Amino acid sequence: AIGAASFTTRSPIGLSAGASFTSVALSSTEALSADPKLVRNGSGSELVFTRLPEGTFLTSTAPAAGTPWSDPVVLGDEEREIGLYGIGAGRLADGRLVAGTALNDALYWHVEGETTTSTLVLPGHSIIRQNLAVDRLTGQAWSAYYNQGAANGIWAVPLEPSVGTP
Repeated sequence: AIGAASFTTRSPIGLSAGASFTSVALSSTEALSADPKLVRNGSGSELVFTRLPEGTFLTSTAPAAGTPWSDPVVLGDEEREIGLYGIGAGRLADGRLVAGTALNDALYWHVEGETTTSTLVLPGHSIIRQNLAVDRLTGQAWSAYYNQGAANGIWAVPLEPSVGTP
């Protein structure tokens, strides 16, 4: 188990009409990110969230409706002292989970099964409200964020499987 986190035996949040969230899936004395993401995991659900202040990505799964949530596990093996300005998560075309966050002028993302977290530094950007989504047609993971730097506005950049420019 990670830190003092404990999971209760509850039904997962449903991905289809009719299923419902019945209670808390995670209770913890640790600081967790305020914006967890819910991602499909086969016929079940997967929560993606971060532990603060390190910014470590954590996941917990419920393999099917009515099954308990798993204890949280670290996605990858890297911890970093980063503040979080939004997280996002999705599944690549090959089924691997990808999760991302941002700090200042950099985007960080981790792909399930890889040992390192990727970084893209965007000079002149000041990133807040970052999110990540995967295009179901192409399988490309994108980060969308608000840049409050000199060229303020909403920006998007492809991250995985190939990195592009905003």
